[in-house]
Amino acid sequence: MSDENNKINNDKVENPSENHKDLIVITKAEKAGEEERKKDRKPKKQASSLRWALLILILTFFITLSFSVVSQALLDGTNVVVAIIILSIFILINIIFDIIAVAVTACSYEPYLAMASRKIYGAKLAVKIAKNAEKVASICGDVVGDVCGIISGVLGASIVLILLSNGGYNEFLLPILFSSSIAALTVGGKAIGKKFAIDNCQKIIFFIARVLSVFSFKKSK
Repeated sequence: MSDENNKINNDKVENPSENHKDLIVITKAEKAGEEERKKDRKPKKQASSLRWALLILILTFFITLSFSVVSQALLDGTNVVVAIIILSIFILINIIFDIIAVAVTACSYEPYLAMASRKIYGAKLAVKIAKNAEKVASICGDVVGDVCGIISGVLGASIVLILLSNGGYNEFLLPILFSSSIAALTVGGKAIGKKFAIDNCQKIIFFIARVLSVFSFKKSK
């Protein structure tokens, strides 16, 4: 009996069994199924990207429209000092949103998960923000940041025209100096803000989450 068993075992080792053939067939079927799933996911990803691009386009249009109307309304009939204050606010908004964009890309959501498990207010929303870092950074950095940059340029040009209409200024040097000052303040502020954002990314995003939780209908805890 033992000789027969040994012979059967040797045959199993030396020759591929039917089970091995079945495993090979199953493996090929799994690979084919995975390839099909990948093909199905491509159109969905493309549709999702298209919807996101369309949303960004609409959002950019309405934010630019709103900011332009507000800024022009505030500039109407104001003096140069008030106009410069309005310009400074838009530069500051640009820097703040750039800080948020950098912070959300630098932070990790794991610490917020631990906080959410302890039911700390704002932690759940912080997890959502950190998990959607790419979209949040796109809105803050690309949409709000670029819109504020464009409006800052328009406001700068308006202030230059007000100053030139009053007379006593060089028509060649004033626009150059003013536009250079706006660019320097914006870029310099962002450079300082980036270092601050990277060093304090977790605190910044958690603070944003707590502030937004106040305005949400279903408060995160």
